[in-house]
Amino acid sequence: MLLNLSFPEVFHSHPTISTVTLYLPHLLKMKTRNYSATIVIDPSGSEGSSNEMIPKLTEAIAQSDGEVNKVVELGQHDFAYPIKKNFTKGTYLQFEITGSPDTPAKIKEKLRLEKKVDRILIECSN
Repeated sequence: MLLNLSFPEVFHSHPTISTVTLYLPHLLKMKTRNYSATIVIDPSGSEGSSNEMIPKLTEAIAQSDGEVNKVVELGQHDFAYPIKKNFTKGTYLQFEITGSPDTPAKIKEKLRLEKKVDRILIECSN
């Protein structure tokens, strides 16, 4: 992509140089990357809590400019280091996501407010 900028007041001493041409390859395409997001949710409550949370999390990821390609429920696992005494295990969900480089930060910010989400790990899988 070529961007032409005119600066006649800057180059007034050179009438032949009145336009500066810049090549901006990063504007040609926004790089999309593949991410693997592991999200730990609180298993307390109803038995179908992970089935209820998957659509909510998918919607939150879509609102954060991400596209969910695959969801895998990894089941419940005990924490090696529990943060709270009554919260010693969690349900692990893994999402395969495609998005821009700022998508992980947007997802973390969005899910930070969700009470059922305990931990979030997002890794670039490219």
